[in-house]
Amino acid sequence: MAANNGALMTPTLIVTRPAPQGQAFADAVKARWYDPLDIILSPLLRIVPLPLKKDLSGMKGVIFTSVNGAAAAVEAKLSRDVAAWCVGEKTGEAARDAGFVPIIGPGDAEGLAKMIIARKPDGPLAHIRGQHSRGDMAGRLQRAGLRCDDIVGYDQEPLPFTPSAIAALEVQKQVIFPLFSPRTATILKASGPFVASVDVVAISAAVERAIAGLGARCVVVADRPDMSAMVDATIGCLNALNGRAI
Repeated sequence: MAANNGALMTPTLIVTRPAPQGQAFADAVKARWYDPLDIILSPLLRIVPLPLKKDLSGMKGVIFTSVNGAAAAVEAKLSRDVAAWCVGEKTGEAARDAGFVPIIGPGDAEGLAKMIIARKPDGPLAHIRGQHSRGDMAGRLQRAGLRCDDIVGYDQEPLPFTPSAIAALEVQKQVIFPLFSPRTATILKASGPFVASVDVVAISAAVERAIAGLGARCVVVADRPDMSAMVDATIGCLNALNGRAI
C-alpha cells in the first residue's frame, strides 16, 4: 500500500495474545517476513488463576482446550496420574511439560469432543476452562452419557491497548490483528472503531463471528486452529497487502 507521496506504507502487526505466546507468534512471523513490518505486542487479556470450586481428587481424566487449562491444573496441584485430553499439539506439549500423560486431539474443541465420545473413557472427567468459554464441552459429553464436570480454572481479564498500539490505531495506517480467541475478538470490537484500516486474521469461524461489526477491511480465517496455520494466514495477509502496493 502506498502513502500519498508514493512511498510504501509499512503495515503494523498488533499481537493481542498474552505473553509468552504472543512473543512466540511475533517471532514466528518475523522469521518468515523480510519486508518492512512494525510489530507491536499489546495483549488484550491476561490469564488469572482461580481457585477450583470442586474436589477433583477422584477424577480419572482432565480435558484441556487451551494451554491455560493445563497451567490452571498445575496451579491447583491436581494429580498428574490421569490422562489429559488435549485439544491439539501445543496444549499437549504444555500438559506433558506439566507431568500429565496427554492424548492429543485434532486441534479444535469440537473434534476433541467427538474423539472423547468415540473412545468412551472410564471414570469421571473434568474440563478445566476459562471463565469466558464457548462450546459447552462438559454438557456435550454429558449428553453423550459420559461423566464430566465443568470446572472454571482461570479468568481472562481484559487489558487496555498499550500506548504504542493506540498511536498506531489513531493514524491512517494498515493494521493487522491476528486473533486467537472469541474473547479477544470481543474485547477488540468493544475498543473500536479505529482510524487505521484494519485486517483481521482469525483462528476460527467462532472468532470471525465474534469480530463481526468491527468494520474490518477484510477477515481471513486460518485453515486450521493452530499457531502454524495462523502464521501462514498472517503471511498471506501481508503478501496481499504487498501485492496492492502502487
